[in-house]
Amino acid sequence: MKDVVLHDDDCIETVLPIIGEAMENGEICRISNIERLGLRSIAALVRLTSSSGFFDVKSGKVLRPNPGFGLVGVDEFGAVWALG
Repeated sequence: MKDVVLHDDDCIETVLPIIGEAMENGEICRISNIERLGLRSIAALVRLTSSSGFFDVKSGKVLRPNPGFGLVGVDEFGAVWALG
């Protein structure tokens, strides 16, 4: 399991490399303080869970999800949400 804790100045670009690793390894990625991303970024992550992959600009690779991949968001109150 990959764990990410978001801070006030983080954005979706902060978590995409970690999500990419989780996709390739077939792991769950748990994102704490997910509300800090905002609704549009959370919606993009939900779409990502049902996609066939995404293009990583930094590495030039298409990252594809392997079995077992999932995203979990945890809000500031500790509520856990499956994204997708």
